[in-house]
Amino acid sequence: MAEMMADACTTLRYRTPAAEWTDALPLGNGRFGAMCFGGVGEDRFQLNENTCWSGTPDSAYGKRRVTDGPRLLEAARAALDRGDVRAAEECLRGLQGGNSQAFQPLADLWITQPVDEAPTVYQRHLDMRSAVASHTFSGPGGRVSQEAWIGPQALVIRRRLQNPSRLRVRLTSPHPTASVGGPGLIMTVRMPSDVPAGSDQVAYGPGSVTAMVGLRVLGAEQVDGDELVVDARDEMVLVLAAVTDYVDPFTPPHGPIAEQLRARLDDVTAVLRQKDGYTTLRAAHEREHRRLFARSGVRLGPPEAVARLDTADRLRAHAAGDPDPALAALQFQYGRYLLIASSRPGGLPAGLQGLWNDMVRPPWNANYTTNINLEMNYWPALVTNLAECHRPLLDWLTHASVRGEETARTLYGLPGWTLHHNSDAWCFAQPAGVGQDEARWSFWPLAAAWLVRHAREHHDYTGDASYLPLLDGAAEFCRAWLREMPDGTLGTSPSTSPENEYLAPDGRPTGVGVSSTADLVLIRALLPDLPVPGERVGADGRLAEWSADVTDAEPGHRHTSHLVGLFPGCSIDPDDTPDLAAAARRTLDARGLESTGWALAWRIALRARLRDADDAFAAVQRFLRPAGTSAGVYQNLFCAHPPFQIDGNLGFTAGVAEMLLQSHRDEIHLLPCLPTEWTEGAFAGLRARGGVTVDATWSKGVPTEVCLVSDRDQAVSVRFGERRTEVKLRAGTPHRFQPD
Repeated sequence: MAEMMADACTTLRYRTPAAEWTDALPLGNGRFGAMCFGGVGEDRFQLNENTCWSGTPDSAYGKRRVTDGPRLLEAARAALDRGDVRAAEECLRGLQGGNSQAFQPLADLWITQPVDEAPTVYQRHLDMRSAVASHTFSGPGGRVSQEAWIGPQALVIRRRLQNPSRLRVRLTSPHPTASVGGPGLIMTVRMPSDVPAGSDQVAYGPGSVTAMVGLRVLGAEQVDGDELVVDARDEMVLVLAAVTDYVDPFTPPHGPIAEQLRARLDDVTAVLRQKDGYTTLRAAHEREHRRLFARSGVRLGPPEAVARLDTADRLRAHAAGDPDPALAALQFQYGRYLLIASSRPGGLPAGLQGLWNDMVRPPWNANYTTNINLEMNYWPALVTNLAECHRPLLDWLTHASVRGEETARTLYGLPGWTLHHNSDAWCFAQPAGVGQDEARWSFWPLAAAWLVRHAREHHDYTGDASYLPLLDGAAEFCRAWLREMPDGTLGTSPSTSPENEYLAPDGRPTGVGVSSTADLVLIRALLPDLPVPGERVGADGRLAEWSADVTDAEPGHRHTSHLVGLFPGCSIDPDDTPDLAAAARRTLDARGLESTGWALAWRIALRARLRDADDAFAAVQRFLRPAGTSAGVYQNLFCAHPPFQIDGNLGFTAGVAEMLLQSHRDEIHLLPCLPTEWTEGAFAGLRARGGVTVDATWSKGVPTEVCLVSDRDQAVSVRFGERRTEVKLRAGTPHRFQPD
């Protein structure tokens, strides 16, 4: 494992402070997050807490109360039966129930230190092995070094100074605030009660979440208005904690929370005041982080000599054609790091921007977009050995199933549970929109059918069956949603293929039709015994997206929902269904390589399942370009849609894992999609279905050593190319071998 956790694959490095939010370096403990700018004269930590959302429990019911849903649904079906898609679209607009709420920024911490001249030396780092962000600078005023990390209870910052200095520390927020008595600084922050779509107005009414942020400085300090003034001789240690009164999606937020905040600050500062307290606390933080992060790693290509290069320079050089396989390994590990930082047991799941957001009105509300993006966030969790980080999604789904059952019953008059295109901390489950929005993205009642795949996968990887009941309600809704088609099969009407459109008979785009492939594939996975058709090959040789052969409105569209059976599903496979695999390949060829960041990440995984190594590698290379007006990654390696969306980061990690290890066909398939550029390498700690941890080293594209450790006694088939090795495993006992 040590060589795979090398510096080139685990450290982000820069020679300048962050100029933009997407230059800053992220920290998080799953619930509390910070973006670290590494400033010189003034340093900024932008703060988030994952229960800081706009809205209230009542927000889940939306702003538009639909009272005639069953009638509108039947009218839409009748319109489609007679071929009138425009009338069907109008009916579906009537089902729209409002919009989800928005994930919110919490506050900003500012540290000001007089600096007379620009530093002559500057370095900034994020070490993913220790989850510590640091920066140092030197100049005529001496050397300053600072490191920051977030433990279970608080953000801890230590600044060391070569010469004494007077520092000023303050807190701000984009929301209404109130100061609370010390010690230190304590600020109450009120979240909006509503962030309405399509409006610049943000409402602050009753019933919304209240947060409290508190900081203390060890050492001499005095309060000057809303600032702390610190006379630091050689160092300053600052502790910052945050709490909110969010309980769950159904309970109105309520206080008091001040004592909880003070208790956290007391606990941390008590340890810091002990002899070697800072060292003790930092070591405990690092052990807890490494418990998750060190479980798996990769080395791609031979050892690289780029470890100490500036990360932005590496990106530019890579885009110019300089080989840097370790950059892909760095991005792989970064996805794991971001998931650990933004999704831990007891918290809410990671949304569109994970745990980090600096805008009151973030893009797409930084919400849970449930027609691909939330699903993609959790694709790497199980295969990269982070099952604990998977649980926030499954726990949230348990709550969402309650809201979704109510929506199914009141909106459609159907049993089971459903979700649509968007959701949030309150488990909003209605079709999004305000009565005039496009059905292509608003109307998609099969989000639950897709999301519950995660409950099944959790069981397949870990043996934990506690979340499997989620499948029952989603299947019950799908069974009731199906209609008998003229050929005697079952299908869906109305139907969309998320966010995509085709040309209707009138020549204009529409997203509404009957029995989209995505619908059918997801329902077949839940209800395999029903006569629901699977994928089909269209007249042009591509995998059909719609029930009829139609003309794409946007041939290069970013969504590839009709390929869900290829990945993350398993109904398409080059060995089992070669014709469908060939059609899927033609579909990807036609869509092209230019797309949004998250779409490129998905295409890496899709190409990996097709074992198209050159095309998967091309998507990896395209993903790792510096972001500009099109997709790529920002200087801090955040994925650019653009703008930033974390699903691309997490999907990239899942896609690379899929290139190295697959287990969806009752076999452990080693290196199924290995490009020639990665003919040397190794991975450790990846997980296969059935509860098997896999390590492998390869040279010249051939495995030289494999180690398997199983959670239980079992026999497994290990495949490399067309060769298979049957292996008997005993629980907990490493089995090392070289494939035949």
